Amino acid sequence: MELLTATTSESQQKRQSWYESEEALDRYCEGGYHPVTIGDEFKDGRYTVLRKLGWGRYSTIWLAKDNEKDAYVSLKLLTSEWTPRESLLSEASFLRAASTAAPTHPGYPHVLTLLDEFRFKGPNGTHIVLVTDVLGEDLVRVRRRYESGRLPVGVVKQVAKQVLLGLQYLHEDVGLTHTDLKPDNILIALPTPDAGDPSAAPCAVSNKFITQCLSVLKPQSDTVTAPSGETVPISVSQALPIFAMRKETNGGAPLEINVKIVDLGVANWNDAHWADTIQNPGMRAPEVILGAGWDTKADIWSAGCMVYELVTGEWLFNPAGTKLYSQEQDHLAQITALLGPLPSALIAAGKHSHNLFDGHGALPPPIPCVTAPLEQRLEAQCVLGPEEFQVCASFLRAMLQVDPGRRASARELLEHRWVREGREVHWWSGV
Repeated sequence: MELLTATTSESQQKRQSWYESEEALDRYCEGGYHPVTIGDEFKDGRYTVLRKLGWGRYSTIWLAKDNEKDAYVSLKLLTSEWTPRESLLSEASFLRAASTAAPTHPGYPHVLTLLDEFRFKGPNGTHIVLVTDVLGEDLVRVRRRYESGRLPVGVVKQVAKQVLLGLQYLHEDVGLTHTDLKPDNILIALPTPDAGDPSAAPCAVSNKFITQCLSVLKPQSDTVTAPSGETVPISVSQALPIFAMRKETNGGAPLEINVKIVDLGVANWNDAHWADTIQNPGMRAPEVILGAGWDTKADIWSAGCMVYELVTGEWLFNPAGTKLYSQEQDHLAQITALLGPLPSALIAAGKHSHNLFDGHGALPPPIPCVTAPLEQRLEAQCVLGPEEFQVCASFLRAMLQVDPGRRASARELLEHRWVREGREVHWWSGV
């Protein structure tokens, strides 16, 4: 373990810069995060913590060794305040359903599934731990590796197809709507052991591959003083491994690209919604903004926003409010400028519509919306040939219909030419 020390003002600033990008220290309290140190063991020594992979508002995520199966796994430690939510509406219940509904479905490999779960009591309360496969970087980090922020179109097609397969599985077989689909929640799957290698360990991901990653990038951790005055351990989030596109001159063996949809923490059962307002604000579907009710098509809208972002390197929508209009009104103005007017029936069904539109069903002027129609904006922001551009625009239009009743389903989109013609893409490890 590499220990960061603070013997000078310069090193103190360095420490502050990295731990400020981690979880809030004031959440290390009753009801909050459990303090984890590299080397900690869980479940009677079965799991040993090796490094931190990431964190969220209600969890920290760690790479660990499953000493019983000689395999690497991911441990998601939920905050203790999240533990009482253990019910039919908990992430654990959603993961259990996704892990067992239909393992032979082609979308099953593209949704994170549960390997184990347990509880333990720590200084800040009782915590649930979800054990899953180890995954690599999310699409946000992958995008940053390209100066333009755009991914190669062949990669986007593969990602889109696999995400749609995962959504089809969740929507039709599991009975779930993800509700928070975004590049942050799409992770690259690590390579599996070679099926033809008799010496390969019977684990979900290659031990050799992760061991190599660990040898290159050492974990970084330290102890800091929380606002409560207590000293708590904190570690730098280090996703693994580092991936890059395989060049033709590269002599290394190619690794097939696979992605998984993760973070079912705010999912909803299709027939029993527990939330009215869902989705990342910039990827929020119009029916959700209006409060007109939503279904699985909300996930399709988010997927369309994400595909556009991966193809162009730009957010599709970036709404912001002012003293004259709200963020939601700006968002609706951008949507209508890009995709056309909202159906009057949808506006009428929205319980928030009276706060968003005037008596004539119009948004309050002036909202300085400079967004061009979808096809013009797509053509200006991405590098596609004429035929490729037309097919891509058609695909996006099908996902971004403002009327959810006309928006394509995951099953229908999988038949679209743009993803059906996607070429196989390989990646290589940049480790």
